[in-house]
Amino acid sequence: MTLVFSCESKKTEVDTIVTHANIYTVNSAFNKAEAFAIKDGRFVAVGSTQDIENAFIAKETIDAKGQTITPGFIDAHCHFYNLGMNKQTVDLGGTNSFEEVIQKVIDFQKKRTAVLLSVVVGIKMIGKIKTILIKMY
Repeated sequence: MTLVFSCESKKTEVDTIVTHANIYTVNSAFNKAEAFAIKDGRFVAVGSTQDIENAFIAKETIDAKGQTITPGFIDAHCHFYNLGMNKQTVDLGGTNSFEEVIQKVIDFQKKRTAVLLSVVVGIKMIGKIKTILIKMY
């Protein structure tokens, strides 16, 4: 009878491991790390390169070669309603007289009329192009 013992524990399989990085975390202590493991698009672990390599095996391993990795700074939103409302309002900042207020209102209205006309012409052109493409195919 032969018995084989292994001191190596089984590693958890993940999709990606990133090692040898300069990672800024955004935990309460703002700790830095060297590596992380990802499974199904989520962080499974963050730590030292040695700890991550000892605990995980991955389909893909990326050596960051000391590059800095930060959390995603994503702010892909805007407030269209407020933007639209602001574009319809005359900015009277910097005016010092009633005459300047009136002139800003007149200039604003002229500019709005020109923009409105170009939008209407643009929409009509897009409609014509769509009609031409539909007839072609």
